[in-house]
Amino acid sequence: AKILNKEIYFISQEENDDYLRSNRLKGLHAAKNVLDHSKSIIVVDECDSLINTQMSFFFSGERNDKCWLNDFLESGAAHIIWITNNISRVEDSVKRRFSFSLKFSNFTKQQRLVVWDNLKQKHNILSKLSKEDFEALSEKHSVNAGPIALALEDISTMNPIISRPELLLKLETILSNHQVLVKGFKPNRISTNSKNYSL
Repeated sequence: AKILNKEIYFISQEENDDYLRSNRLKGLHAAKNVLDHSKSIIVVDECDSLINTQMSFFFSGERNDKCWLNDFLESGAAHIIWITNNISRVEDSVKRRFSFSLKFSNFTKQQRLVVWDNLKQKHNILSKLSKEDFEALSEKHSVNAGPIALALEDISTMNPIISRPELLLKLETILSNHQVLVKGFKPNRISTNSKNYSL
């Protein structure tokens, strides 16, 4: 949006129930009808419940959702970025109506190193770690930018005065546990003991 000199608008992400989901749909329609499409981009983040219309037979209104969505996508004009975590229940007829799609794969070790390098400027605590420490963390922990940033935010609030070994232990613990949660495995020889973490 910045490069194209356009305004960017995010549709509210509250979709915990049918009422809030209905509000998101209304917001999306309003944005499409009110905004100047030559000057704006609409972003629908966490749009899973809006585009995953291939639900079980227990879900009422499936056909209506699919028809509404297809009509909406075909009506064109607005520039909309849809962000979802799951496309397994998106109908093929819906998928065909998107102009372009891009899958974000898991970060590589090199991409994780870039994340650590960027975060060094924000977190003074990282000055205690060496290049080799960052290499090791990037190698061991198959995580993306979010968990790394959150781990550092957490550690920064626990205790501002922390030694290098303690910092590494806390980072290892948080990132290992995140891997177990998201990917179902942990790196070898890494402690996931909750004693290394303070709520």
